[in-house]
Amino acid sequence: MNRYTFCFTKKELKEFSIRAVLEQYRRRGRVWVILLLLCVLEAFISPAFSVVILFLFAAALGVDMFRTCRFLEKEHFLEKRILWVEDGLLKSSACGAGEIPCSRINIIVKSKNLLMLGYSQSKRQIVWYPLPLRVFENAGELERFRELFGKPENPAAGWSAGMGRQPQTGAVFSFTFPVDEEKWISIYKNALMTINSGTLGFPQNMKTFLGVYGVVFVVAGLFWFFRSGDHTPVFPAALFLMLVFLMLFRWKSDPEKTIRKQVRNGTLQNDIYGVWELHLMEEGVIQIMAGRSRSFLKWEEFGWLVETDEEFFLFKKNKVQFIPILKEGIQSYQQAEAMCRFCESRGIAGLPSKRMKYLPGWFFYVGLAFVLLAMFAVGIWSGFARDRQRAEAQKEAAAYADNEWTEAFDPADYPDYVPLDGQVETLRSLGFSITDQLADRVRGVMEDDMTRVYVEGYPYTWLLTELGVPSRDENGRVSGYPEEVFWFDFEGWDISNDYTEVLEGMLALAGDSPLEDVTEISEDTENMDWEAGSGSITVKLLWKGRSCSWDMDVEYDWIDPDILGVFNGLLEQTDAAERFYVIGDNGQGALVFYRTAEWAQAFEKATGLMPEAPVV
Repeated sequence: MNRYTFCFTKKELKEFSIRAVLEQYRRRGRVWVILLLLCVLEAFISPAFSVVILFLFAAALGVDMFRTCRFLEKEHFLEKRILWVEDGLLKSSACGAGEIPCSRINIIVKSKNLLMLGYSQSKRQIVWYPLPLRVFENAGELERFRELFGKPENPAAGWSAGMGRQPQTGAVFSFTFPVDEEKWISIYKNALMTINSGTLGFPQNMKTFLGVYGVVFVVAGLFWFFRSGDHTPVFPAALFLMLVFLMLFRWKSDPEKTIRKQVRNGTLQNDIYGVWELHLMEEGVIQIMAGRSRSFLKWEEFGWLVETDEEFFLFKKNKVQFIPILKEGIQSYQQAEAMCRFCESRGIAGLPSKRMKYLPGWFFYVGLAFVLLAMFAVGIWSGFARDRQRAEAQKEAAAYADNEWTEAFDPADYPDYVPLDGQVETLRSLGFSITDQLADRVRGVMEDDMTRVYVEGYPYTWLLTELGVPSRDENGRVSGYPEEVFWFDFEGWDISNDYTEVLEGMLALAGDSPLEDVTEISEDTENMDWEAGSGSITVKLLWKGRSCSWDMDVEYDWIDPDILGVFNGLLEQTDAAERFYVIGDNGQGALVFYRTAEWAQAFEKATGLMPEAPVV
C-alpha cells in the first residue's frame, strides 16, 4: 500500500476545522433542542433577545472553528505528514508517530478537498485522520483506500495481537497500570485542577473565555441597546452578571460531577479502559492505551512534569493535552526521583500541582436560578416598557389630533407683523418675481388664523418658500430648480441623494459663475451606519478638473448644515463678488440666495431677516 506524504494548505486546514466542528455539533441533538426551545420562548417575550441567543450560538460555533484552526496550526498541522496502512493498522507520522487498527475507523467523511477518517473515542467525541484528496491519483485509488477501513479486526495482525505486554526495547523507564472509569474520572479531574489552578500559568482556555466571550456579550448588549429601543443598562447588566456567573462556574466549580456525566453520555473519551503502557525513551514517549491505540511523541512536544497526590502528568506545551503516569505503576520512591531527573535532563520542568478551592454546588444552582430569573424579568419588563411607550405615543397622537387652533389672530401679538401685500411689495423691490397668482395663492391659505400667523406674523419666509420649492414629478424626483431662491428641508427625503439635490439646487441659482465648471456631484455612504443612523457621508465633485470632497456628519435622515458652506469655500478662491446667503424658514428648512454682500445688507434692512454666508 502506498505511503501518502503531504503537507496541508491553509485552505485545507480551515476546511478541516469547519467540518470537524460541524460533525461534533451534529451529534449533539440535545443542544439543538434546547436552542430551539429558548428561541421559541423568547420570541413570545422579547423577539430581540431571540436574535441575541442565535447570535451567541453562532458566535460560539465560529469561536470553536477558529480555536480549532489555531490549535491545529500551533500543533504543526501544516508540517509534513505521512499516512499509510500496514498489517491492518492505520499509521501516521508527523512530529511523532501513531497507529490504530483499521477496524476502529468507523466514520468516513469526504468533503470538497479532504478525506476524513475518524473513530469514536466516545459517543460524541471523534478522533480524525484527515488527508487531502489530491494525494490519490484517481477515483479508483481513493475507493480502494476507503475499503480498507471498517472491516472486522484480524486477530493475527498488528501489534495488538494477543495483547501481551512485552518490554519495550530501548526504554529508560516503563510503567504499566490499569485504568477503569473511576480512575479515568480521577485522572481527568486532577488534570483540570492543574490547568485551572494556574500551575502552568494563567489558563489559556480562561483567556479565550474572558476575551472572546466577553466581546460577544458586549456586542450583544449593544445590539439590545440600539435595536430594541430600550436605552437602559438593565439588559447589558444582566448579560454581565451571566458572564461573571459562567466564569465562576467554569473556574470554581468541582468538575467531578460534570466529568462523570460527560464520560457516561459520551462527550468525553471513554474507550480507554484497560491496562495502559508508558515507555520513556531517549527520543520521546510511547503511550499504549488499553491496546487500542499506540502513539509516540518527541520530548520537544512536552513542557512540564506536574506531580499530584495520585499521579504525575506530562503536559504538552499547549497546556491542554497530557499523559498521566499513575503512582501505583511506579515501583518505588527512588524510581520516581530517577524519572523526574531523567525528564529534567530532557528539558521538562518539574512542578508541584497547586490545589483548587471549589465553591459549594448549591452556590451555582442558586446563581443560575437568579441569572435566569433576572433574564426572564428583563424580557417581561422590556415588553411592558415597549407597550407603555406605544400607548403613550398613541395618547400623544390622539391629543395632537384633538388640539385645534382656537386663538384669534391679533397683529399686535407679533412685533414683526407685515401684511401680505406689504411683503409682496418689499420682495419685488429686492428683485424677486412675486406674481399676482402666487400672492393670491398664499392669500387663499390665510383663511384660518394659524396659517395667517406664519404668513404675516413671521413675514417673508412663507412667500420665499413658495417661490423656492423645486418642482417634482409624480415619482417624487426633482424635475426643476428655481433660479431666484432655493428652499429645502433639513429632514431629508433620501439621505444618500439629498446632498446632491441641495448642491444642484444651489448651482441653479449661480447660473453663469465660476461654479459652472462643477461636475460629477456624488455621495459616498461607505462610512455610514444605516442601522444606527450615524457615521459620515462623503460629498464629492469635480471643479475645474480638480477632485474635491467633504465629510458630512450623519444623524439618521437629517442633512448636515455644513453643506451650505461648500460652494462658498470654492468661491473664496475666485474673484467672484457673489456668495450663497442663507436664512431659516421659521421651521426646519433653509432658504438660499446667490447674491452680493450689498444685496444681503439691503435684504436685511428691508425685511429684518439676517442672511449669513457660511464657509466650509
